[in-house]
Amino acid sequence: MAIFNNTLDDLVEITLATIMPPESWFEGTATSGSTSTVADTVNRTEADDYFNSMPHSEVYIRTTTDSAAPIRERRDISGFANTGGVVTISPVFSAVVGAGDVYAILTEYPWAEVKRAINMAIDKAKSDGLLIEKIDETVELVAANYDYLIPTGFMYIYRVTMADGDGNFLQPVPPNQWHIIRGTSTPTLRLDVFSDEQKHTGHYYGQTWAESSLTDGRLLRIEGYGAQPRLDNDTDICKLSPEYVCYQAATYLHSRRIKRAESDPDEHATQASLCSTFARAALSQSRTQFPPDCRRVEA
Repeated sequence: MAIFNNTLDDLVEITLATIMPPESWFEGTATSGSTSTVADTVNRTEADDYFNSMPHSEVYIRTTTDSAAPIRERRDISGFANTGGVVTISPVFSAVVGAGDVYAILTEYPWAEVKRAINMAIDKAKSDGLLIEKIDETVELVAANYDYLIPTGFMYIYRVTMADGDGNFLQPVPPNQWHIIRGTSTPTLRLDVFSDEQKHTGHYYGQTWAESSLTDGRLLRIEGYGAQPRLDNDTDICKLSPEYVCYQAATYLHSRRIKRAESDPDEHATQASLCSTFARAALSQSRTQFPPDCRRVEA
């Protein structure tokens, strides 16, 4: 079972609301709205034109009371009025913003840029040895067939188990009786048997697991590790440590804004270095530890 289970939306919030400067993320619950406005009389107390005077500002509808549009829509902010806490956007949303809809306002760091930084951090996790657990139960056994294509996404495999008559996976295949054939476009899991060429006259050979226990039609459970896929949709799940991913993403965000010291009042170089240090510390605590009999799939 995964220890971490965060959506892209969660990771963007953690990165901007927890790690980046406080003015990077504002949030609240709409008290009313329209297709072109978000009104919040409770949380939006900033001065007139506060948001639209920034180099960048956008509003994002995180949740809606009916889980329908304009959920997960983002629009640039074109105006803000302190009276009524009204944010005006352009172009319009596909549906009316209603009371109770939860929104966030992003400034300086656009959603698309933060998403890109998060996916760069996810890519780096693979090379840093930070993987996610992967389980597949789709391979169906065929009598007297001992070679099976390994499902995509596995980088390492540590356990193989056949389902029993009730569909439970209780007794693993002995680890010395399966191996991985690499060097092809699709690696193969081979269940070992004694071929006639390996047997010598006058010697007794016991049956291997595949010869004695493999049952036609049963499913094979393959357990191992793979790389975390990139996140495309706001609801896509990341099973990596959010501390590592978000601090690494923050490193990239700060790095893009590094300037000469005299023209960098936000000290992005210093912030990038600090975030990188925190990312490495998180990595040291969450790097994948392989169990016994773990075998590499990729060539």
